[in-house]
Amino acid sequence: MTQEESNIIELEDTFFLHGHPTKPYLLKLSSISLSIIPKHDENDQRNRIQSIPIDDIYGCLCMKSNSNPIICHLTFYLYGLKRSHGISGVFSKKNTLHRSQRIFTYATYADFERNHAEVIRWHRYVKQAIYLRQNLPRNFDEMFF
Repeated sequence: MTQEESNIIELEDTFFLHGHPTKPYLLKLSSISLSIIPKHDENDQRNRIQSIPIDDIYGCLCMKSNSNPIICHLTFYLYGLKRSHGISGVFSKKNTLHRSQRIFTYATYADFERNHAEVIRWHRYVKQAIYLRQNLPRNFDEMFF
């Protein structure tokens, strides 16, 4: 992978929200953000695209499901700015970091190996995007590949 190829990250696939197997989401990963787009019926006109900057993602984890042997999970760990709700309530202008996680389920293929390989690919590209946003003077390929 050359330096130009490593700076271009584009992935797109359908995942399900963990615990909600009937809610499909289209996840799009670029080198600057992760977009979470719910797939609706044509009748549902709400457009709730959520974009998470790569700078807010501090890690990800891929796991095998305990309940279904072909399902894999991809967990994103996030730190995002939220308005604090203290004594001053909604009128507070101070933003604080809020730690959260998002778990998505992947089961596109009928066998675990293909699902796991795809989730591992997502994991690798998320880690690479996080690394590239840090502007560290090390070579990413030597560290993780």
